Amino acid sequence: MVFVHLQHAGYFSVGPIQVPYVVFVLTGLVFWQVFTDALNTPLRMVQQSFAMLSKVNFPREALILAGLGEVLFGFLIRAVLLAAVMFWYGLSVGWEIIGVGVGVLLLAAFGLALGLLLTPIALLYHDIGQALPFVLNLWMFLTPVLYPAPQPGMAYWPMVLNPAAPLLDTARAWLFAGTPQYLGLFVCVGVFSVLSFAAGWLVYRLALPIIIERVGA
Repeated sequence: MVFVHLQHAGYFSVGPIQVPYVVFVLTGLVFWQVFTDALNTPLRMVQQSFAMLSKVNFPREALILAGLGEVLFGFLIRAVLLAAVMFWYGLSVGWEIIGVGVGVLLLAAFGLALGLLLTPIALLYHDIGQALPFVLNLWMFLTPVLYPAPQPGMAYWPMVLNPAAPLLDTARAWLFAGTPQYLGLFVCVGVFSVLSFAAGWLVYRLALPIIIERVGA
């Protein structure tokens, strides 16, 4: 609401966008929240269940699957709000809505991958978990959540160095039946996200029993 008010008052301009700015910002925040929720989920679930993990032998992967269910359920609730706002402004969606689901799943996969890789370290060094919200807030301003993605050219490398950017920007473009600017990057980051998720899952399975034993001792 703050950024919508500032933009409406003329304090800054975001350039040409194909939908009202309030819808643009709300869409970016809904997609960004999928990524941040997924990233925070592994550490949060393990910390909440640490006492049970140290006493009961059960598949640790169940925590991640339960957390992923929470992430997707939260997205569905926000999606209902987003749909109501789009309906209010008379916006419709096309067949490209199918791609939005792919973008959301890849954002969740990328967030979970980072969360799974960070969880063993954050259990040993609590400062990482405390610094994570600050890092994510800074990361959001480096991602086209509140502003459109720059045109291809000089802005190519910042988009490459920020893997969340092409995922979010492409999913939003599909929602508004637009043409994604960075579709090639979206595919590359999507493959990278899936591979990173597999690597994070392996690290989580191998490292978590050792971390639990060490911290519990």
